[in-house]
Amino acid sequence: MINIEPHVGIFFMIDHNIYQKSDKIGNIKANSFGFKDLQTSHYEYWNIVRFFAREYRNHDFDYYPRGRVVYNALDDNFFIWLDQCIDDYEYHKFIRESFHLKGKKVVFGNDEHYQCAHCNEDYVDIKGI
Repeated sequence: MINIEPHVGIFFMIDHNIYQKSDKIGNIKANSFGFKDLQTSHYEYWNIVRFFAREYRNHDFDYYPRGRVVYNALDDNFFIWLDQCIDDYEYHKFIRESFHLKGKKVVFGNDEHYQCAHCNEDYVDIKGI
């Protein structure tokens, strides 16, 4: 069995597919609070996703469910912030596998920052206008 180093990063969950940008925790320096996080925004990564997945290009980056995986080096713990509509067991399992977090301590949480068009009642799709 191959032991792959855990990753941190960002992801979009679209039509039961994950689009992620991530890196191994060993490649990322912890900040002064002990957290390791990929220094890429969803906004930046969305330009790459919509280039390759052209069927999604007519929406802005915050239209689809998304999240972020960060690592607390002091507590050896991963935090996964995600949209509430993908906050269930099956998606948790899928995200853990995609970021190689099997057997790791993981805490899932929601944040109003991670709300897709479906979950945010005040959402305005700028690209759809």
